[in-house]
Amino acid sequence: MRNAAVEIVRGLIVTREGQPTPWTSSPPFEAELRFRQAAALHQNGRLTEAEALYRSALRVDPKHFDALHLLGVLCLQTGRTQQGVDLVAEAIAINRKAPAAAHSNLANGLKDLERYEKALASYDRAIALDPVYAEAYSNRADVLRQMRRFDKALASCDRALALKRDCADAYCNRGAVLNDMGRLEEAVASYDRCLALNPASVEAHRNRGVALYRLRRFEEAAASYDRALALAPTYARAHSDRAIALYERIGYDSLRVFDAFVWEG
Repeated sequence: MRNAAVEIVRGLIVTREGQPTPWTSSPPFEAELRFRQAAALHQNGRLTEAEALYRSALRVDPKHFDALHLLGVLCLQTGRTQQGVDLVAEAIAINRKAPAAAHSNLANGLKDLERYEKALASYDRAIALDPVYAEAYSNRADVLRQMRRFDKALASCDRALALKRDCADAYCNRGAVLNDMGRLEEAVASYDRCLALNPASVEAHRNRGVALYRLRRFEEAAASYDRALALAPTYARAHSDRAIALYERIGYDSLRVFDAFVWEG
């Protein structure tokens, strides 16, 4: 069995095997104790308390790899992306044996900062350390899509799915690549596969709506946007996309009525 590794999955700290995080740090004991308390709080979503204890551990031992890494992950989770990237990078710099998940978390932050070349290099490092890391292949595909390297992005998604057939995010990313390639029916099918595995994926509902809109299936597109908004009522892009789809549906239906009238006349 591979060593478990921490990663960001829908805003939660988990291990790939779903087991408690392995503790890899050494003394001083006090820093380790504070770190373990912080990680338990983090795991339970008590982020403010966890952050205070991570920082307390680092005051005792500034080079505590796990505390640096997971404090960085917490910052990434709470929208402080540059700070998170800096902390994870610092952790990796002091531990040449940093696990694949640390490199993947660094890549996730770099991707959010749109530093795509560096993100790609970090995903590649994660995969080199763990060649069956499906989530890294999936996230790597999104970076390649942003770089408009669509064929490689699609291959990376397919590799993720070959390793983990139930990787919902890989189907979502695959749909985004196919959408950008203009393969819209295939994109909708990929989003459907994602939603069968994870019906709460807001991005999949919204992006499915985009593909359906481009197929001029306006009513279905609006329904997809509605499902996204039911899950995330303040999602501004979905609101604007829905309004456009409804406007187009009304205009398209009116045009069909006009064409029928002219034809029959």
